[in-house]
Amino acid sequence: MGPAERLTRKREAMRRVRSDPERRAKLNEYRRGRYKEQHRAYRGGLRDGHFFRWRAINWAGRVTAWELMCLWRSQRGRCAISGRPLGRNAHLDHIVPKTRGGGDEIGNLRWLDPWVNIARQNLTDEEFTARCAQVVEVIGRQLLAAIEAAA
Repeated sequence: MGPAERLTRKREAMRRVRSDPERRAKLNEYRRGRYKEQHRAYRGGLRDGHFFRWRAINWAGRVTAWELMCLWRSQRGRCAISGRPLGRNAHLDHIVPKTRGGGDEIGNLRWLDPWVNIARQNLTDEEFTARCAQVVEVIGRQLLAAIEAAA
């Protein structure tokens, strides 16, 4: 059987399923059972594909798409550190970095803006805010020097 014949047979089979309401209901029930987690996340309100992409992250059953969606909603779609609105490129971050003994449980995860997550690296929140304060201090000194030089 060639590819064209296989495609024709598949199309005929799907036509039969779609034309018979009983078979269509059985197929839908099967799909809902098989993809229950995706279906719940999709029904949850955010229908832009985030949860299907997030499910692709191999968490090996440690965190479900439903838990990630609840986390997203609790943060109201905003970065946990900067408060900026998040988009499709949001990063899932460990509050206690894995390099410092943090786990993959939902209590140790949060959504961050990609730039914040990249800048944070494997620092704790206290270390990260201290580093940001140092950067602000240096920039402030540079601005004062530039203002004094211009005057």
